[in-house]
Amino acid sequence: MAGALLLSACDGGGSGSDGYVELTVSSDAFHTVATPDMVTRVVDLQPTGDGRVWLLNSQAPYFVVLGADGQVEREFGERGGGPQEFGAPIALVRGPDPADVWTYDVRRNVLIRISAGERRELAAPHGLSPPIIAYHIPGRGHQPGPAVAREHG
Repeated sequence: MAGALLLSACDGGGSGSDGYVELTVSSDAFHTVATPDMVTRVVDLQPTGDGRVWLLNSQAPYFVVLGADGQVEREFGERGGGPQEFGAPIALVRGPDPADVWTYDVRRNVLIRISAGERRELAAPHGLSPPIIAYHIPGRGHQPGPAVAREHG
């Protein structure tokens, strides 16, 4: 069995007239992992080079780390304005190191490294607006939702 995914084409090259490219993915590329009880809704996930999968939860604890065996290794991230708290994390991104994970906190407009022992923050340039939040439902257009839409230049 194979699944089909539709990917939005940014440059228009090789895509159909509707702006989409069809990609076929074999069923062995999918893995099922049980959702831990503390996860309300998965907002984003980021696999890392060390076999872990980082989940961004819709509420605290915001971050749940699953080991290569699918077991919860760590959970953390409380809501608040303190130095170790988060305003509104909305996305995960992998850093330059394959095991490095960052989150974007939209309320504070900063990228925060969450995978290392020492927290590091990178403020977005002053005046830079936060990313647009949207997802695409074929036939219905873009809807407000959990995925981060990236501008195409």
